[in-house]
Amino acid sequence: ILAMVLPGLAFILFFPDFVLRFVAGERYLDMVPILQVTLITGLLVPFIRQFGIMLDSIGKPKLHFMIVAGGALFHIPALWLLIGRYGTMGAAYATGLTYGLLFIANHIVLYRELGVQPHRILVYLQEIYTNGFRLLWRRLMALTGIS
Repeated sequence: ILAMVLPGLAFILFFPDFVLRFVAGERYLDMVPILQVTLITGLLVPFIRQFGIMLDSIGKPKLHFMIVAGGALFHIPALWLLIGRYGTMGAAYATGLTYGLLFIANHIVLYRELGVQPHRILVYLQEIYTNGFRLLWRRLMALTGIS
């Protein structure tokens, strides 16, 4: 799923002005920084959800609950501090910071409990893109009759 979503997210992340103009019009261009922070934060959400499912499935719901509760206890004061300091952008920063810390904590726990190595995500992602481009190239060559 990450491999399919990543190109679209990268496009929006690198060309947010174009996307916001197209989707919402000129008057929302001041929301570009919020969109960018939210997109990056959004990339972490599926990992955090899957982490919870994995912990629950191996019989560690209490550990899952403790991490979620810790995230909430961090998020509330982070929101209070960062909204007070940066306004609406502070909410995006606080959420991004909380999810980033949860992502790191989750991967530390996954490594300790199951031996999951987070860097393997990038290895598998590269494999998916390599195989996908190779398949696409072969199909294009077959369609055009070029060998």
